[in-house]
Amino acid sequence: MIKKFTYLTSALFLLSGCVSDKERMIKEGYPKLYAQGYEDGCYTGRSMAGGFGNMEKKVRLYESDKDYFHGWNDGRDMCYQTQKSLQEADLQYALKKSLEKKKK
Repeated sequence: MIKKFTYLTSALFLLSGCVSDKERMIKEGYPKLYAQGYEDGCYTGRSMAGGFGNMEKKVRLYESDKDYFHGWNDGRDMCYQTQKSLQEADLQYALKKSLEKKKK
């Protein structure tokens, strides 16, 4: 069940790539630099958690623009936690399956 949920979540995440978080956030009224920071921070958060993505930070913007700064930190934190949660769900599923095989 957890594995199916993880695959479904991952698939939805990938399919939502048709409209980036940045584009969606701008349409919802977030400042453009907040949305850019969020996107860059998200790539970084996923990467830090061992998932796909690149380390990305526009240092000059991060140091000089509060919207980019807050967006980057929010994106990094959210995507790091999401990636870790997906990995934890996969690990729990693998452990469950391993225990089930040992019982047989």
